[in-house]
Amino acid sequence: MRRLTENSNVYEIRDKVVKIYLKRILRRFKQLNQSLLAFDEVNSLAAVNQCYSDVVEITIECFKEIAKRTRYWLNGDDDFLLDMWLMGWLDEPSPVTHYKYRDEADRKRSRLYEAIESVTNSSERKKQIDLSMKYFVKQFEQTSDDLVGALLIQTMYDNDVKYVIWCTMEDARVCAECAARQGKIYPIDSVRLHAVHYNCRCFWILAK
Repeated sequence: MRRLTENSNVYEIRDKVVKIYLKRILRRFKQLNQSLLAFDEVNSLAAVNQCYSDVVEITIECFKEIAKRTRYWLNGDDDFLLDMWLMGWLDEPSPVTHYKYRDEADRKRSRLYEAIESVTNSSERKKQIDLSMKYFVKQFEQTSDDLVGALLIQTMYDNDVKYVIWCTMEDARVCAECAARQGKIYPIDSVRLHAVHYNCRCFWILAK
């Protein structure tokens, strides 16, 4: 396993991959807004459903790419049952958001359809679509951050690591709660060993 240090950027791969896939997500929501100009209520529901099916598929593809590249960077192996692990991980509630990824995406889809059916003009509809897109992107980006942390912990499990050191990014964005954990040692199976809030970018290195 790679010997991480406090200066390691475990999110570098994630950031590059997310940047690419984010463009596809934004483009798909834009297409939804354009398509609804000519659709009636029945077809609007189908369009919203298809849009969310598409963006969830795009994000799952993104998560697979992050997982594959990050796991190889961390451990140098390609025989880890990554797809099976990832699907199982996505079916568990997030320790940060407290919901399952696809279940929450489905709730966002339902809320968007209800919202666009309650408005009477295209500018208000666009506003609702943009809002739904914003919330979906927030969910997607947080899940991709959580994924890196989960992969890091899983890789440490696979390498029989027993104790790890909590590391922050040591920048102006570090919150007080995470700053208080900087340098603390935790057992690898500690229930406290995960991100504690949205946009948390903390990580863990092997304790000496």
